[in-house]
Amino acid sequence: SDDLSMSNVLQALGATSYESMFDLLNNLIDCDEVATVNKITEIFNDGNDMKYFIDQFLSFLLDVTKYLLMKNVEVTRFPKSMVDELNRVIGIGNANDYHYLTNRVLDLKVLIKNDTDPFSTVVIKLVGICRCQ
Repeated sequence: SDDLSMSNVLQALGATSYESMFDLLNNLIDCDEVATVNKITEIFNDGNDMKYFIDQFLSFLLDVTKYLLMKNVEVTRFPKSMVDELNRVIGIGNANDYHYLTNRVLDLKVLIKNDTDPFSTVVIKLVGICRCQ
């Protein structure tokens, strides 16, 4: 394609878009189980490997947490163009929310390491995160 965009580059690399990551994060913070399942299903149906996706989502959460604590995009891997979205998302949660999410996603990463059906495990655990907040 001649269309060089962030979305196309991420798709070519097998990476999930920031938009999808922010959507999932918002769903988890809002404890919206249906939206969480729909987003994970969409990500899976787009051909994403769930183990790789959870690695990406964990890194994403760590960067959001760093931004929440330091208010400096330079300590993250986010482009400066994401500052408005970062400010919006950190405004709906607190450090404890992000600490909880990061720990649960880290547990999930370990859990699916040798899983033969990581999609189902990811869905079950993320719904569990929605219920425990």
